[in-house]
Amino acid sequence: MPRTLVLAVCVLGCSNPLPGRNDTGGFDAGNRDASADARPDSDPMDVGPIDSASDAPDAPIDCDTAFRFDPAASGTGEVNQVSYRHIEGLTHIGLTVSAPSEVGRVAISGEGGLNIWTFPVAFHEAGIYDVAFTAEMGGRVLGTCRVSVADTGPPPDLEDPPDCTGRVCGESDGAGGTCSRCPMVESEGGACMDPPSPIGPGGPGPWSCLDSAGCTGGGCVIWCPGEPCDTERHPDGCPQGVESCFVEPGITDYEEACRTCCRARHHAPTGEFACWDDAINVCRYPGDCGMPFPLP
Repeated sequence: MPRTLVLAVCVLGCSNPLPGRNDTGGFDAGNRDASADARPDSDPMDVGPIDSASDAPDAPIDCDTAFRFDPAASGTGEVNQVSYRHIEGLTHIGLTVSAPSEVGRVAISGEGGLNIWTFPVAFHEAGIYDVAFTAEMGGRVLGTCRVSVADTGPPPDLEDPPDCTGRVCGESDGAGGTCSRCPMVESEGGACMDPPSPIGPGGPGPWSCLDSAGCTGGGCVIWCPGEPCDTERHPDGCPQGVESCFVEPGITDYEEACRTCCRARHHAPTGEFACWDDAINVCRYPGDCGMPFPLP
């Protein structure tokens, strides 16, 4: 029976985004290793038997141009990366390959406005294989390919690709690396302050949306607005400042991240902590929240 991988994946253009996905339309260049979670044994589509092909050509025989094979000449002794490119956002995609073969988890990326789904495939025997890229749990066939596979050695074991789906900065990607996601940048609406802060990174002026975050030491580094210290009013210094904030990576809301950062700033001379003024979204001196801004 053919080995099939069918995945519940939603990318650009989906009308019903899946929970936990960022459906804002951008690709995360740091971790386009989002993947599905399993290799199911279901066979929603049988694309045909294997034929003997000892004298078959090395390149695909009859193939949809949206397919890419790496290496171009498929063999049994290595992992073959099979990609499919399409402009449309698709759900429940899958790659069906005639047996004997094994299909690994998909990796998703984008290039030139196209969505790219890449599957690792191990062909177990030399021969002619039929490949099909499907959507909607096998109910829609988008492209097919008949490819010749040469005997280049025993088939390798498939290794899972990096997977940062649902994982944040500092967590393992399951393949020996570390995830760098900071969800506070991704969340639609939550990545912007409402109302905008009257202070931006360059000084006075409206500041609304968090556009980037660093990942270091298991935490996310972001910029947060703070009221400049009034040394005449507070000769003992101020705790708030205007600087980068180190926050827990799991926070999904920009305002909440800055609020948490601000309220953690201790002012030793008074024993108090800075306060976050929710009315204007600015970190201020202890007790100054709610007062006019700027102070007279």
